[in-house]
Amino acid sequence: MAFQTRILSDSSKNVKIQVRGFFTEDLVEPAVVLDLDKLTSAPRGLRIDSFWWLLEEKMGIRLWWSPGQLLLPMESRNAFRPDLPFSSTSLASDSWDRKIWMTSHSINSGITKSKYFVFGLDAEKQV
Repeated sequence: MAFQTRILSDSSKNVKIQVRGFFTEDLVEPAVVLDLDKLTSAPRGLRIDSFWWLLEEKMGIRLWWSPGQLLLPMESRNAFRPDLPFSSTSLASDSWDRKIWMTSHSINSGITKSKYFVFGLDAEKQV
């Protein structure tokens, strides 16, 4: 397993990130893909305006507000601009640790031994 989070832009108001990598086995224990403490001005929350993703066939990734609190399941390839943005202040629990987590599934399905992926999100910081 290897993945990297790239912060493409980090202004006082907005943030864009891209996460890319590969898995050779399922990521069962959640791993942090975004820590708000590492952003400029360390916002208290995020309003996610759009997601996009490209995942190798048959694999899946789940994003979590916190382990056990689902943010978004992703499979195959897609893009998503919700009519109502995903706001951590209304969707995440009160004990949210200001991190976005990731797990994966179905890595061993299909012919290949590794599954590659890339996804991104655009968000507005909530201070």
